[in-house]
Amino acid sequence: MRNRWFGWVISVCLLLAAAGPAQAHGDHGDRVFVPQEGPVLHLDVAADAAQRDWLTAQGFDIAGYDLPGNRVLVVTDLRGAEALRRAGFEFVEQARYAERLSLAEVEALGTDDPLPDTNYTDPDELEAYLDQVVLDHPNLVRREALGTSHDGATIWGLLISDNPGVDEDELSVLFNAAHHAREVMTVEVMIDTIDYLTDNYGSDPDVTRWVDTLQIWCVPMVNPDGVRVVHEEDFNWRKNTRDNDGSGTLNNQDGVDLNRNYEWGWGDQCNGSSSSFTSGIYRGPFEGSEPETMAMLDLGRRIRPVFDVEYHSFGEDVFYATSCDPDLFSPKLTTIAGPDQNISRIIAEEYAGEIIRADGVIGYDPAPFGSRVDGTGRDQQYHENGAIAFVTELNSSGEGGFRPDYQIWRDPTVEGQRPGWQWLLDRVHGAAVGGHVTDAVTGLPVEADVDLDEMLLPDGKRLTSRSDTGRFHIIVVPGSYTLRVSAPGYVDATVPLSVTGSFQPVQVALTPTGSGLLVHEDFEDPARAANWVIGDPADTATAGVWEWGEPQGTHQGQVQSNLTRISPKLDRTPGQGINAFVTGNPPAATPDQDDVDNGTTTLTSPPYDLSGSYGVEVSWQRWFFRTQDPTDQLVAEVSDDGGSSWQTLETVTDTTATPDADPAWVPSPAVRLDDLITPGADVRFRFRALDASVDTVVEAAIDDLIVRGFDLAVQGEVAGLTLDGSGVTQLDWEEVPGAPDAVFDVVRGGLSALGEGALGPLTCVEADSADRAASDATLPAAGQGFFYLVRFQSGFSTGGYGSSSGGTARSGSGGCP
Repeated sequence: MRNRWFGWVISVCLLLAAAGPAQAHGDHGDRVFVPQEGPVLHLDVAADAAQRDWLTAQGFDIAGYDLPGNRVLVVTDLRGAEALRRAGFEFVEQARYAERLSLAEVEALGTDDPLPDTNYTDPDELEAYLDQVVLDHPNLVRREALGTSHDGATIWGLLISDNPGVDEDELSVLFNAAHHAREVMTVEVMIDTIDYLTDNYGSDPDVTRWVDTLQIWCVPMVNPDGVRVVHEEDFNWRKNTRDNDGSGTLNNQDGVDLNRNYEWGWGDQCNGSSSSFTSGIYRGPFEGSEPETMAMLDLGRRIRPVFDVEYHSFGEDVFYATSCDPDLFSPKLTTIAGPDQNISRIIAEEYAGEIIRADGVIGYDPAPFGSRVDGTGRDQQYHENGAIAFVTELNSSGEGGFRPDYQIWRDPTVEGQRPGWQWLLDRVHGAAVGGHVTDAVTGLPVEADVDLDEMLLPDGKRLTSRSDTGRFHIIVVPGSYTLRVSAPGYVDATVPLSVTGSFQPVQVALTPTGSGLLVHEDFEDPARAANWVIGDPADTATAGVWEWGEPQGTHQGQVQSNLTRISPKLDRTPGQGINAFVTGNPPAATPDQDDVDNGTTTLTSPPYDLSGSYGVEVSWQRWFFRTQDPTDQLVAEVSDDGGSSWQTLETVTDTTATPDADPAWVPSPAVRLDDLITPGADVRFRFRALDASVDTVVEAAIDDLIVRGFDLAVQGEVAGLTLDGSGVTQLDWEEVPGAPDAVFDVVRGGLSALGEGALGPLTCVEADSADRAASDATLPAAGQGFFYLVRFQSGFSTGGYGSSSGGTARSGSGGCP
């Protein structure tokens, strides 16, 4: 472990003057109003919502909230305090600070002092505690190493379930704590939650039901390195211990705010984080740069929780997703009365109302945020995994802020949280649209898109059933809904539902069209992605060429009211997928950085063998953004001759958009290749992004390319041929699967000419018939007979006349042209 140096602490109270900074959205540049050196100040500041946004935009560390009182606790230094004074803030005297230490007592702590209250759980004690839980309840818990911190500590997750050794087909809920090291009470809440669920299983019917029917995940200490610093060196440490300045000595230049380091919204996209090492809200060098953040990202992708609860302190508030702009970036239901139809708000209000404050008052204060922040865990869990996610801020300043007296406040705090998290565990099985999607023939799970007509999803978000179980679960309010389920290779399903307050699962069995999966490129395998070719001799683009990797998400400015992205922040593959092909992909870029410039950039697939298939359809997920020039475009093409010639699948000239987001990931229409090419042994796809003008912005992305088709030898035989031979011979037959627009050739031959596979001379009865019926007035001679055969043609695909009983393909001379 590195040597450590810290400054000393002074507590000061500020009162914001009525003429405080109204110009809250000016250039915030490099942000100087953050702890730089010397004494760390804790400032009790009066600030309304706009002023809180201003403080965050200037890089101040807002450490705690009193939303009803419009007050915040700000951590800064003498330089920041002087800047606030010049901006119109006034200081007033405060005798005691939230830690309930006098100024003299705080100053007497000196330098490098650990947390005074040793009753709180440190990392070693937590590990010993988890060891004991596993020993005491081996049939109820599974401890799992989620990752390793900068200093080598294990980030532990604990699964509580009646079958902990199995990842059951059950809904998940995630609780976690200590993203911020100094928020020591949060760990105690997690310990109490674990104890309550494990100790009362089998005796408390509610606990037994929760554990039997849910996968309950607890991560008690996301930031073990930072918590160790708090316990051993500096009780005010907030971040992790990344060595930002490379000095080998932990100082105020070091550490990353883990709750500003998540992928969605990272990069100061709503003025809610800082690029300064010394800031308490330093977001890190790039999104997901910290191992602690990645541990939580990976867990969320794997379990896809229904609810995610992050415990923080302090303020006695419940903040619900999303942090930047809940009006634009939250799921809405038309079944919710009133102008604010955000389902996250509804759940947050009910959850907050169940919590009992440590002083006995019932209810926390729900709000979308205290101030706008970006790169948060709760935003990530919603946008990537569909979780309704919250930050729960424990305790008040009067109870001790970050460090309430353990003996006085620990028990009433953790016990007061129980009604809240218990209500959430019950609410999982409250009003919801959910169940399983399966294949109607095989009964196997199907990964499908699930949508509600009554739900507006933000930012082009996609909800899907799980690929491993087919399960989906959408929290709603009681009402009438229309569920729409779709998946490539299946007939779309529409299910009207009446949802009550008690969850009733729906089983959706999708009817397969009969097509098989020929190609699926989700771009998660680096080796497969490397088979795609970036560039073409005809390319002219000077910047913004195609790249493979995790999308970084350039965006339209750094203002609270506009988080529009011009390129995607997340990929489009459901579940644990993260990669795509994107044009230009630098981290934290602005629109004019590495977009497509001065021409075309091309992305070409490897060759695919589609021979023996018909009814072939290709679809893909695409993102396209352009500014004012309508000749800028994204072109998708296909070739069946090794790339010598190309046929256009689609030309996109307008920014891809959904009803609430512009731009957004939008699926392409499924395109039948048979109408353009003959599916053969060398079929390739390419995507060309074109910037046709100077000083325009063009961005594109491609993900989830899917090709499906029918087997020509097996499914391409016309089936169900029947005839009526009395007088004029009447024939009819069944529709060919995958070829609803097919035309048919009907031929006849003499029975006497039949051989193994040989048909003899054939006569065309009807050619290119669009009907599935034909008639023949010719009658065979006495003692002779006719046979009839039908084949189909759909686009460039032509079926055969089938095979003989010995398996030889039938052929004959003559017939239809």
